Amino acid sequence: MSKTIFLTGAGGMLGREFLRLAVDSKLRIIALSSQSSSLEQEFGNRYEYLQSEDFLRNGYDFSDIDVLLHCAFPRNNDSVGFAKGLDFQKYVFETAINGGVGAVANISSQSVYDSKRTAPADENTQVSPENRYAVSKYMSEQLLEVLCHEKNVPFTNLRMASLIGLDFHVRIINRFVKNAIEKGEISVNAGYQSFGFLDVRDAAVALLCLASADCEKWEKVYNIGAEREWGIVELAELAKSTVETYTGNKLSAFEINPSEDRLCSALDSTRFMSQFSWKPEISMEKFTQELVEMLLSAQK
Repeated sequence: MSKTIFLTGAGGMLGREFLRLAVDSKLRIIALSSQSSSLEQEFGNRYEYLQSEDFLRNGYDFSDIDVLLHCAFPRNNDSVGFAKGLDFQKYVFETAINGGVGAVANISSQSVYDSKRTAPADENTQVSPENRYAVSKYMSEQLLEVLCHEKNVPFTNLRMASLIGLDFHVRIINRFVKNAIEKGEISVNAGYQSFGFLDVRDAAVALLCLASADCEKWEKVYNIGAEREWGIVELAELAKSTVETYTGNKLSAFEINPSEDRLCSALDSTRFMSQFSWKPEISMEKFTQELVEMLLSAQK
């Protein structure tokens, strides 16, 4: 059965990947973004596009929307920008729920759990947000639950793993590969860091599985993450070996420096994988190979 999806944050990394994935689906998608013209250039008339400013000015009739897929969230460094982003999120929830939306799926984050946890977090792990971003994510979950219960609207909060993408160069694996190619060296401050990175393409597949399913059977919280976690030294060694294999050159420097840093971002996604018959398909090895190929090709 075809569904109508209202996608916020459509111009972001996850939203745009969802649009790429859904091109051949039967979904009708209204893509909300401040970059709507850019999306229209990329995807043509496959989707309907709505500029964020127009949405704020005129609202939207959600009575024919089956699922609000809320991917937008502020990442502003300044407090004013962050507050405006939270106001936008509240406006989206209230407009959709009061306007008769069928269901709401909110993208939350693994950061709501203790960042120094000793094992992958499942949905019953105690929430322990430690920074402004994490607190805001958790409060968005609480706001959504209250609003949806008032109107008896099905909802879920998707606590997403830290996403990686070939063009998302802030992640440590991207930085390791970039340094190995451009500088011939990798330096690691190795403490007790363990990462549960998830390829954004796998994340988009998970969203498609969720959106296509019976919303009445959703749980209120799901973790969505990778099947295994990677230590920081493992990631550095993977970057090193992959770059050396592709270039035929040995790194000039590979240093592991002791550190007291503690971090774990791993998730237990058993609940989501079982209910939606989903599992990640893009391994860290495959992602690293693709990243090396892309960066080497860009040098030519």
